[in-house]
Amino acid sequence: MGLILLLMTRYMFGILLILLTTLVCQRQGSLPSRSNDSDDLSLYKVKQNGKWGYINKISKFVIYPQFDSADDFKDGLARVAVGREPDGIFSKVLVLEEVLTNAKWGFIDKTGKFIIPPIYEYLAPFFSEGLAYVQINGKSGFIDQTGKMVIQPQFDNASFFREGLACVQIGEKYGFIDKTGKVVIRPQFDENIV
Repeated sequence: MGLILLLMTRYMFGILLILLTTLVCQRQGSLPSRSNDSDDLSLYKVKQNGKWGYINKISKFVIYPQFDSADDFKDGLARVAVGREPDGIFSKVLVLEEVLTNAKWGFIDKTGKFIIPPIYEYLAPFFSEGLAYVQINGKSGFIDQTGKMVIQPQFDNASFFREGLACVQIGEKYGFIDKTGKVVIRPQFDENIV
């Protein structure tokens, strides 16, 4: 019984060590992260000399490292940041993101061309119901997939659209808007996950 327990303990320790090593390598950019797109042009984000870029399946750079932060591609676009000063790491809804000071966010296509220019203090990592929330001059609004400002920045914070509504913060209260920016549930709630 003691031998079986010892073997099981070593086995579990080995599995834990492999998982921990993989997590650390991915966080440091040593292992490529696969894009969520499922076409033949899959790109993998990698970090080299402190900058993020994208390689293809044969390890050739398609987009050379030039970004201070980068996300995987989704629907042909990837959110990237330029011009940042690192502040560290924080956890938000169980997703690790770098905290970037003075960064400007935009979206690139699979050639590295900016489709949405990097002008935003913050930009949602993907579009939800055709819109993404942005932050500019400390206020949140929404853009469409062409970069057109659909709902002007006027909220203290905002979230994704879901079933036609997005939660917004105005002052200390939370309410909901529709896709035209019209308040449909007045800000009256003390807390919401924004």
